[in-house]
Amino acid sequence: MTTRVAITGMAGVTPFGNTWHEVGPRLKALENAVVHMDEWDQYEGLNTRLAAPVRNFSLPAGVPRKKSRSMGRVAQLATVASELALKRAGLLDDPVLTSEAAGIAY
Repeated sequence: MTTRVAITGMAGVTPFGNTWHEVGPRLKALENAVVHMDEWDQYEGLNTRLAAPVRNFSLPAGVPRKKSRSMGRVAQLATVASELALKRAGLLDDPVLTSEAAGIAY
């Protein structure tokens, strides 16, 4: 059995932005997205109040409520990042994605 791997697209939903045009300069400038999360003060037992949150995130219009209602925030972020990667690879609407010949890892 032969396994073939092709890396065709990449994307991210990050505190710095969602495109390399947004993210690249901030990384090169050694910027930091870590902030103190004051709203976490309400939780006892946390050992940190530091995070690098993705602010102002929402699922794109058109994602059916039936699909999104059981998704936590991490699943939502992963779904959007995966769709961006597929779009950038030119595969978002490709029929190979619904065949048994493809898999997606993120």
